[in-house]
Amino acid sequence: MSKKLSIPLTIAEIEFEALHARFVDQLSNVFSGGQHDEDQRDKAISALAAFGPRDIVELNFAAQLVLLSHCGMDCFPRACRVDEKPAVRDMELRNSEKLLDRYERVLEAFEKRRRLLEMKKVAPNLPLVLIGHRS
Repeated sequence: MSKKLSIPLTIAEIEFEALHARFVDQLSNVFSGGQHDEDQRDKAISALAAFGPRDIVELNFAAQLVLLSHCGMDCFPRACRVDEKPAVRDMELRNSEKLLDRYERVLEAFEKRRRLLEMKKVAPNLPLVLIGHRS
């Protein structure tokens, strides 16, 4: 598989590439085990790319979504162990619920930002108002 070489033209592109590389390294650290973990890491990197982040903010959202999904879904197998104590099982299910709720909120923020940026393209003089920020 050949890599596409590109020369970043702006500081923002350089920062984006550096941050993307750092996220890929962090995903490698999260999934640092046997063959199963390598498969999970490759899926996580593919999921990160599937979001198609266009800038650093979207890359941060995408990385959060990938990791929240993984961590939230990882709680279910631990909760379903036959020999697990009921208190631990309940804790794992609560943790999963919290993580997946957070996933939903981050996804909503990600989609809202994309919609606002699309509106900004259509009406460039429209002020861009993000979550909790006013211009």
